[in-house]
Amino acid sequence: MIDVTLIRQNPVHVQQALAKRAVHVDLDEFLHLDDDYRQMRAEVERLRGERKRISGEIAKRQRTGEDVAGLHGGATAVGEQLTAAETWLTELDQARRAFLDPLPNLPDADVPAGGKENNEVIREAGRRPQFGFTPKDHVELARTLGLVDYERGTKLGGSGFWLYRGNGALLEWALLNHFLAAHVRDGYEFVLPPHILTFAAGYTAGQFPKFADEVFALERGDDGPDRFLLPTAETALVNLHRDETLPEAELPRRYVAYTPCYRKEAGGYRTAERGTLRGHQFNKVELFQFTHPGASDAVHEELLGKAEELVKELGLHYRITRLAAGDTSAAMARTYDVEV
Repeated sequence: MIDVTLIRQNPVHVQQALAKRAVHVDLDEFLHLDDDYRQMRAEVERLRGERKRISGEIAKRQRTGEDVAGLHGGATAVGEQLTAAETWLTELDQARRAFLDPLPNLPDADVPAGGKENNEVIREAGRRPQFGFTPKDHVELARTLGLVDYERGTKLGGSGFWLYRGNGALLEWALLNHFLAAHVRDGYEFVLPPHILTFAAGYTAGQFPKFADEVFALERGDDGPDRFLLPTAETALVNLHRDETLPEAELPRRYVAYTPCYRKEAGGYRTAERGTLRGHQFNKVELFQFTHPGASDAVHEELLGKAEELVKELGLHYRITRLAAGDTSAAMARTYDVEV
């Protein structure tokens, strides 16, 4: 959720930043709503104070045997006003959230505007392989070598699933182990989170309510999935210290997690494409840090460097691409892709 104080203080900046994602929103409506909310909150606090004052006066007079009949009538009137004001405050707060929840995060200043056509290649590394023959694609190689069984994966799970076999399964597991060992060696704590999460986890991660239809929901409530299969370990890790206060001296907290990831990919986006590009289930190693906001840029570069090291160790040619605002997921301010 975008910081409300930032919207109040600099709505033009927020509108311009959102426009980089092709999200155009009139914040005047929200600011009027927010002003009503703040006025009603002040009224609720005033009425609560008045109720407390009257209750104290009643108790004081009762101790001295004085008549309190007149005060009871005032207490009842204030109580009724407070109930009405609290109801209206709740409705205003819900309206504010309904406005803010669908809005994406503001992209960083150095993120280019527009869609994927404006993605920027930052750097390339390694030598691009040159072949003196027509190379096979990954599907043909995987089938020829018996690494991936696409037909039986579809038979078991339907479209968008595949089955690793033999050396393919061993290679997948070896890569996961290699990644985990490297990050644990660098001081990251290994975490195996639950694969089933609650609505609060999805909301805190910035995925609900906007992307509630893109997860595999196990149970549904009025606001969205009460329980769902995690789409990435990041959704779990961001909630690890939810509702906790971390001492600054203990930062950063570094975590690495392994999970299968379950993606509904609503509308079949990319799941119908040939091969293992993006399916409904895939394995992933996730790096995550909790850090001071002032250190976030440096930590982001550190995380990118960890990913680069792994690709470099495998001897692969790759490039680093900074995604344009419209190609960056809603919760992210900046995204780099390591493209092999």
